[in-house]
Amino acid sequence: MLSFYVKCAVLVLAELESAGNVGKGLRTGELKKKLGYPPGLQRVLSIMKDARLVEQDVYRGWYSLKTDLATLSLWELITKVDPCEQYWGDWPTDGESYPGITGFVTDMEEYLKQKAAGITIYSLIHRSA
Repeated sequence: MLSFYVKCAVLVLAELESAGNVGKGLRTGELKKKLGYPPGLQRVLSIMKDARLVEQDVYRGWYSLKTDLATLSLWELITKVDPCEQYWGDWPTDGESYPGITGFVTDMEEYLKQKAAGITIYSLIHRSA
């Protein structure tokens, strides 16, 4: 399951992509209105700006795309917007109580990474319902 930051980032990228990428974007107020005023949107925008996914014209208050959505994978977005390692915590080590758990967790992480790396944000946004 994706975190709030990742979901919100995908929605922001979709709105900015639909607004056009030719020197214009959306104002913060327009983004908030289109996304239903989610709490924490300003924090997500700040993270996205620091990760160079979007750029902000401070004078006009516009946000616009700075990355190509056709090449940005879901895994890259996850690692830039919400690196999960800080929330994973310490898993139990192999032992009598949990035989093979460390290998299983590593295999799960690699599987998730492989699947998410194969999905581009463009294909995710333009996927038909």
